Amino acid sequence: MPAPRPSSPPPQAIAKYEEIRGDIKDGDIFLLRGAYLSSRLFERATHGAYSHATIAMWWGDRLMLLQAEAAGVEAVPLSYAIGIYEGRCDWYSLRREAIPDFELKFAAVAARAKAYLGIKYGYLNLFKKLFKRALGIHLHETKPDDGMFCSQFVAEAFKNGGMALVPRDAIDTFPADIAFSTIIEYRKTVAHDPSTVPPRLQDFVPPGREDGKPN
Repeated sequence: MPAPRPSSPPPQAIAKYEEIRGDIKDGDIFLLRGAYLSSRLFERATHGAYSHATIAMWWGDRLMLLQAEAAGVEAVPLSYAIGIYEGRCDWYSLRREAIPDFELKFAAVAARAKAYLGIKYGYLNLFKKLFKRALGIHLHETKPDDGMFCSQFVAEAFKNGGMALVPRDAIDTFPADIAFSTIIEYRKTVAHDPSTVPPRLQDFVPPGREDGKPN
């Protein structure tokens, strides 16, 4: 059985979204620790501090979050995600100076992440990996195009861009594993603030999330 991961995230340096928005760069990663029962159970099963992993990208003047959620791989405004998410949201930036040919590699990361948009959520693979992490028993897994869970999506996009986040297969990567990557560093914890949700989205409930509880 793999050694347990530390179950606590870094000490918090809390900041408001509007204070850091302009400092967030393409490829920065947001790791989340939900205040939901499902999140706590996930963290316990994976011996980790986080229950969700995402990638930030600028699309023109819009700052978006790419993630694998209940409805599948999607892109949502970061302000919306922060506003509806109840729990801890940690911003990690890429150590760009430590990554040779960063711009070229990240272009490949972005292309891969966008190509995955619309792929369904990998419930089956997630179950198999939780089973493997808990009991050390390997079950046959499916291909990425058959569905991906959150951290698998993030790790797969970066791996295909030539900058692997962790020394393990993407499908074996959980959110807490990404926090230990040597090419990212913790920056801030973004304060939960429902007022950041754009007015036109305040009553929006994404498909598959009718209970209002993301990971």
